[in-house]
Amino acid sequence: KIISLKELCADEIVTEFENNFTAQLRRNGKFFSSPNELLLNEEVGYLVGFFIGDGHYNKNESLHYIAITQKDKVTLQKLAAIAHKHFNATPFIRKKDTGDCYVLELYSVSLYKFIKGFCKIGEYAQYKTLPENILETNREYANGIIWGLIDSDGTIRDNHATIRITSRSGINQLCWLLKDLGYTVGTTMWEAPVGFEKQRDNGYNMNYSIWGVSFSISGSSYVSKLSYKSAEMTPIKKCVKYQN
Repeated sequence: KIISLKELCADEIVTEFENNFTAQLRRNGKFFSSPNELLLNEEVGYLVGFFIGDGHYNKNESLHYIAITQKDKVTLQKLAAIAHKHFNATPFIRKKDTGDCYVLELYSVSLYKFIKGFCKIGEYAQYKTLPENILETNREYANGIIWGLIDSDGTIRDNHATIRITSRSGINQLCWLLKDLGYTVGTTMWEAPVGFEKQRDNGYNMNYSIWGVSFSISGSSYVSKLSYKSAEMTPIKKCVKYQN
């Protein structure tokens, strides 16, 4: 599916060209260039999934950028390349002042409005859901979202994966989507208490409960080449029945 970035950014456009446009932010006067259209493919889905897991909006809306935090700088470089390719986003990677993580900042009016306006992804972790219009897109894009979530908020062991997020409605959507895409869903949903991460990994303190889903790969499932964790998961030849 192809969507119009031009329509999403109509209020900020100052100059139009054949295949792209220039937008100007009225609050700070900065200019951004963007392609007119966006093809919703696996790369775009992977970026969206990663944002749901490890991303946030800039609190100063006048700058119009999103940020993704990760320990793996190589993965952030891959996300930066995807954002630049599809949105002409300007990327910047910096080391966090504390800890051993890096932050990828992506400056783009069209990317910001796509994530917040088209996908309608909430601002806070406990309110983040999958794009509400995901049914109107395609399986390639949807699979990209799944693997973006796996790489950001997931763990893999053998042929099983677990994704954990703090949004209960988001995990409900994810359970449904996984089944629809052909993944074998085991534990449909479970809740970890507040502070679970701190107890388990010594270093993280959660303010909200964590919701999770576990699933495996069946012969009809898709394994993304974009995912750096996909090598740890091997397909199984038949569906395995689980007891919830």
